[in-house]
Amino acid sequence: MKYTKTKYPNIFTYETQKGLRYYVRRGYFVNGNKKEFNKSGLRSLKDAQRILRDIEERIYHDEMDVNLELTLNEYWEIYSAKKEKTGQWNDTSIYTNAGIYRTMIKEKWGNLPLKKINRNDYEEHLAEMLGQYRRNSVLTSNRLLNSILNDAVKNGNLRQNKLSGIYLGESELEPLNKELKIDDFQTWIKTAEELLSTTHFAFVYLTIFGLRRGEVCGIRFMDVTFDSNNRAVLNIRDSRSNRTKDGAGRTKTESSVRYIVLNDRGSELLLQIMETAKQVKKKADVIIEQEKDYLSIRIKNNKYYLERPAFLNKIFKRVSEECGIYITPHIMRHFFTTQSLIAGARPEDVMHFLGHASLQTTKQYTHIKEERAHNVTDLFDKKVL
Repeated sequence: MKYTKTKYPNIFTYETQKGLRYYVRRGYFVNGNKKEFNKSGLRSLKDAQRILRDIEERIYHDEMDVNLELTLNEYWEIYSAKKEKTGQWNDTSIYTNAGIYRTMIKEKWGNLPLKKINRNDYEEHLAEMLGQYRRNSVLTSNRLLNSILNDAVKNGNLRQNKLSGIYLGESELEPLNKELKIDDFQTWIKTAEELLSTTHFAFVYLTIFGLRRGEVCGIRFMDVTFDSNNRAVLNIRDSRSNRTKDGAGRTKTESSVRYIVLNDRGSELLLQIMETAKQVKKKADVIIEQEKDYLSIRIKNNKYYLERPAFLNKIFKRVSEECGIYITPHIMRHFFTTQSLIAGARPEDVMHFLGHASLQTTKQYTHIKEERAHNVTDLFDKKVL
């Protein structure tokens, strides 16, 4: 094929049976290696100039070696795989974020190229979502989508996140009420003690100390010691979720690794849990390796089973239906936080006690003294229990 130069650099013409056509050829470098872009079959000089302008802009933005045509679904696969591989997401985070993406993002935006996700369309979509979901749910999905797009910008697959800084209004649905009055708490906990078996009540009681559901289910024999006053000291360093029912081998985040001190009642109930677990293993005739020797177990037909973490929610639901006061394990965690601070515990100590610190706080309080954990428990115990 014979190409003829035009007066425009990098644009050529050539003859075909159907007439004159234009051809664009532009060299560029990637990491010191010379490469070349070619495009033929263009019917007009305008088309050739438009293609060349696009290529020049991509070269200027160092985008020639990246895919600018990826859809959101395609980039989600890259993004989520990276989060998992780098350890930024544990099994529970993977499961949770995948659910958010699937239910609140994928259907509307998944098949669109990243660059075609429009700000105006998205603002209208947010308004629609606020009519269907609580504001916190919409906020969570918005954060996830923006995080994906920001990552695409950093990797060069998108020039700009057009959804950044969008105002999020109020939902038509009332937010979930996570506040719990002391009177309601005491009524609920009294109902739980009367209604439940001692072992089930003991598991409920552990949530009073701000433990996450997965952390309660992740307690092993090796994680329990007793101080000089015979109060239980828990080393929280594993968790079990419905996704990782056999154990994650780690907590939700690095900052979640911590010590929790129980009060006298909690220590007595924990001993009951431990004794029940020993009896289950004895009846099932099993010996469990130390790292997998969880306390939340049961026996059925002489076989040993790990309790699914959802068993705690079922227990809570049973008590709530009995007394008419709605409480979940997570609401109990909020309650512990609020009451401990009201009682005068240092905010830094409570944050560490909950394992709810930022990375900066985690570094500062990784070696928190055990007496601080005692202090938080004592203040909460004196005020509430």
